[in-house]
Amino acid sequence: MSKFLAACLIVFTGFCTRPPVRQPQRTDAPVRQPQQIDVEPDRYAVYSALLTQFLVDEPAKVLVIQNETEDEDPGGPTDWSNVKKELAPASQPAVDDFKARNVKPSAIENKFSVPAKVMFISKAEVERLFAEGGGWWEAFYKQYPKSAGLVTFSNVGFNSEMNYALVYFGYGCGGLCGRGGHMLLIKKEGKWTIEDRLSLWVS
Repeated sequence: MSKFLAACLIVFTGFCTRPPVRQPQRTDAPVRQPQQIDVEPDRYAVYSALLTQFLVDEPAKVLVIQNETEDEDPGGPTDWSNVKKELAPASQPAVDDFKARNVKPSAIENKFSVPAKVMFISKAEVERLFAEGGGWWEAFYKQYPKSAGLVTFSNVGFNSEMNYALVYFGYGCGGLCGRGGHMLLIKKEGKWTIEDRLSLWVS
């Protein structure tokens, strides 16, 4: 009889065994971030393509470039909603990326591939030269005698496929000398070329 009771007790306690406790998931595990694309090589390839074309039109031994980006169009603010309507669907995301990357200035380094010497000038120095009493273009060319003028760039916006790029390029060479605008470039067979000029000013 005692053996029978012992067996029943074993069976009963088996049914009453607590279910395994599920361990809570760790909340301190690092969250995997989306992979960030390194756009710097293409950024400078875009700059170099524009500068190379510029040197065809304006041969010079020295290129003087402002060392931080600037997106200023003398014609006034760009109506991007209308611009996007005129663009091919594949290139439209480059506009949004352009606006996001130009919220604040970015540094520009000497990573160009161009057949000319590159010299940098700070925005503060540009403002000093072209302020009242700064000497204007006469003082600029005295400091940079072999240059073709002053070049400014915005940061570059890309579409997700990295085959369209949008950038602002400006060039000043005198009181009534200069040109610039927003340029749309396309990448074909590994080479960036100008596809369209979305805005253009000439003085």
